Amino acid sequence: MNDRIHKLFIQAKSREDTKRRWDALSGLVAEFAGTNNYAVNSFLGSIVCDDTEKPEYRLAAYICMFEVAGRALSDIGFINNFKIPDSFDMSFLNQYLTEGEHSGPSH
Repeated sequence: MNDRIHKLFIQAKSREDTKRRWDALSGLVAEFAGTNNYAVNSFLGSIVCDDTEKPEYRLAAYICMFEVAGRALSDIGFINNFKIPDSFDMSFLNQYLTEGEHSGPSH
C-alpha cells in the first residue's frame, strides 16, 4: 500500500477532523471504485459495523463499499427509509469481515 492510500485509511478512522474523514472516504472511492478491493472494503466494513461511529458516517462507508465492489447503488434501496443497522445487507458485509471480526452491526 502506498503512502497516500495509507494516509487515507488513517484519516478515515481519525475522529479529529470531520472534513478530512469525509474527504478520505471520497479518496478511497476515487482510487478503488469498481475494483472490489477486499482490503478497502474490509476497512470500510469495520467503519460500518462500529457502533461508536455516527450513523451518517456509517451509511457513507456502506455506500462507499458498494462503489468499491462495483455494485449498483440502487441495490442499497431508498436512503430515506434506511435504518441503521437493520437495513444493512449482512451477506454483503460479511463477505469482507474476517473471522473473529465483528460479524455485523449490533443493535
